[in-house]
Amino acid sequence: MAITEALKLAKKIRWERFVARGGHPVLLMDTIRASNAKYLKKVLGIPNLTYWKRYAEASFFASHELKAIKNVLYRRLVTYPEAIFSNLKVVKAIISEAVSWAKRLENQRWSNASKKRIDTTTRQFFSQTYRFWTTAYFPMMMDSPIRKYLKSVARVKEVDAILSKYARPRRLNALQRKANHYYQLKKRYGSKLPLSLIQKLRKKYFWTKSYVFHVRPYTIRDVVKEVKTAKPVYLPPVLKLPNELKPCARVLDTARKLVELRDYRILEYSRFIGYLQPFLKELAKTLGLSYEELIQLTTEEILKRKFNKQDIKKRAKGVGYLVVEGHGFILVGRQVKELATEKGWSEVKILHGRTGFPGLVKGRVKKVNPYIYEKIRKGDIIVTGMTTPEIVPFLKKVRAIVTDEGGVTAHAAIISREFKIPCVLGTKIATQALNDGDLVEVDATKGIVRKLK
Repeated sequence: MAITEALKLAKKIRWERFVARGGHPVLLMDTIRASNAKYLKKVLGIPNLTYWKRYAEASFFASHELKAIKNVLYRRLVTYPEAIFSNLKVVKAIISEAVSWAKRLENQRWSNASKKRIDTTTRQFFSQTYRFWTTAYFPMMMDSPIRKYLKSVARVKEVDAILSKYARPRRLNALQRKANHYYQLKKRYGSKLPLSLIQKLRKKYFWTKSYVFHVRPYTIRDVVKEVKTAKPVYLPPVLKLPNELKPCARVLDTARKLVELRDYRILEYSRFIGYLQPFLKELAKTLGLSYEELIQLTTEEILKRKFNKQDIKKRAKGVGYLVVEGHGFILVGRQVKELATEKGWSEVKILHGRTGFPGLVKGRVKKVNPYIYEKIRKGDIIVTGMTTPEIVPFLKKVRAIVTDEGGVTAHAAIISREFKIPCVLGTKIATQALNDGDLVEVDATKGIVRKLK
């Protein structure tokens, strides 16, 4: 299928939205597409999706396909909930295996490696990555079946409130454990940490400023600053289930584990890519590219070693990734604008979503993604596809959170409740309908975001 045919088909089918941003790696989008095609059914036992859309700030599926998969998961939840726990074990095993494999390669010498060895490791890297990304679908797709179960089977009326109260994490994520470690060191050493200890900490937590393929250096200065400002992190208390909720204890426990899995998955992938930096840089070198250029290629371009450097420059400025009938197409320039303006989302004045944490505030929009959290300023109302754990240090500046994706088990829901920040989740079109600098009113109590003149 040619790209012109794909664009025509995209307009005919249920095209919901499209946006492109500079700096988002094509390699990330392409490996997730391949993961869907190769492993989704095999690993999780749910149908493969044939049509998928990916943007710099959010990912979505064709409505009819996503509905079908959610129905499969709902039936499984009602008839055989143990299968869901089995899926969770499989997902965690995949993550653990991938990270262990990457760590074994961390200290190997690649500068003198043969072409055959580089090619073999490249294929192994893609295989591990494809399996890893099946873990991205599961938490996102389970949100709706869990809500439906609680409403229809358990007859729960205040689903959001119940999940917020009884599906809280019982484990600290890696960044929270690091914060507690640093707090203990601050209590012991004050601001005078031994240099040898600082270097060990830098090595241990080298990946914690990175996000997936976007690798940020973790410096000695970062360690010193984080220890100096460290504060303890505590888990919320475990609340006893009332009698009327005991029949759905298993489902609430599933929701809790899915909440924990979201942070664990994305942080472990950052660790995975961190361990592979020496290899990926050498792979880029063999192709005559920098690491930043490498991650703007597709898997096929890397494996066949056929690409155009001019295309890489265009992709770095702004790229859209369209998947139609299982085939991936990279859009740049006019093609991006053609689909980005297809439905005129800028005309939308009121957006509707779910309440993450209640509240009413006004302010200016700042659109962000994990690559540019550093640009958040005090008083911003941040608009994003979904939040990730790396945003936590910037939350003290945030007035409100608005997301395209997510339900009550999403990361944004958890952090908004923890930091008491008004939050509206799952608007679907916030990143298209709102622009930087827009004045908006966020009524998170009602789940409404309203543009103001």
